[in-house]
Amino acid sequence: MGIAEDGFTAQGIKNKSDSQLKVDTEIKQTYFLPPEVTRNIKKSVQIALKDKKIIKESLIEVLSKDKEFLREILNEIHKAEDNESITRDIDKVTAKREIEEYIDTHPRCRTGHIIDDLQLDPEIVMEILKELKEEGSIQSKQIE
Repeated sequence: MGIAEDGFTAQGIKNKSDSQLKVDTEIKQTYFLPPEVTRNIKKSVQIALKDKKIIKESLIEVLSKDKEFLREILNEIHKAEDNESITRDIDKVTAKREIEEYIDTHPRCRTGHIIDDLQLDPEIVMEILKELKEEGSIQSKQIE
């Protein structure tokens, strides 16, 4: 028996549709949810959206009555957004190179400036600065 292009033997091609049918049936049983489960999920999502709408309407009602309280909440939100730092996910070699370049262009910079300006993870920055100091590439001093 010869081998066909799809890897089945000539005899196997005859049975290919049967085995393909079995595979398709298995996939449907594995990946498709029964209709009753789908209905329950849809119902749960609808309830959650309705609850969210009720909570939102309640908050608007309460906060519209107390403008000062609303201002306080908005100020807290803005403070949290301002303090939220975004760190880039880069490898250590790249981070080290960027830190070295930053220090070259910003002599007497502080660790916090490196972290904020380069948007790097503080732990990585501290580790790299320690390495650079041990290598003699940089000097550091404690600020008071």
